[in-house]
Formats: sequence, structure tokens, C-alpha cells
Amino acid sequence: MDGRDIVSLGIHVDDFTTRPHVAVIGHITGHELREKSSENDAANGLLNRFVVLHVHRRCLVPLPTPTPELVLDDLAAQMGDVITALTAGNPHANNQVEVTLSDSAASVW
Repeated sequence: MDGRDIVSLGIHVDDFTTRPHVAVIGHITGHELREKSSENDAANGLLNRFVVLHVHRRCLVPLPTPTPELVLDDLAAQMGDVITALTAGNPHANNQVEVTLSDSAASVW
């Protein structure tokens, strides 16, 4: 029910949240992911609710320098442009753009 208002059905009917969204960030090794997740997790749609990324560190940096503000501002602007494009300018809209597959992607699918 991502994005739909939630109203308490209990005693405190004044408790509610509007347009809720949950973000989950976690860390797991490839081995643990394979051991802990099952075919059922993939088949029933549990795993497709998460963006699973395999990230490999190129090198260890003992004292990394912070990312410059200009770089962060540019990334934020790019993200804002994507959100604007996908929501037709209304960031509170639901499903404004249909996601489709290219012909080559559809043939693989």
C-alpha cells in the first residue's frame, strides 16, 4: 500500500499517516544473500520489492575526503529532473508514467 493514507482502526482514530513510504538500507554478503533467500522469496515477489546491488570497492581509502558540495548539488539536481520527468511535474502524483520495455528487452523477457 505504498503511498496510500493509513488510518488507525483502533481506539485512537486520530492517529493517521498520509502518503507513507518506507526505505530499507542494509548490507549483506553475496553468500548470506544466497543462503538466506529462497526460491519462494523470488517467486512470491518479496525480493523484487528491494533494489539489490552488488558493489565492489576498487580500493580501500584510509582517510577519504568528503564529496564536494558542487558534486552533491549536481547529483541532487539530476535526481530532481528525473523525478519531475517521471511524475509529470507533480512529485505527489501516483504512477504518472508507464514503464515499458524496448523491443530488444521484450524479446529477452
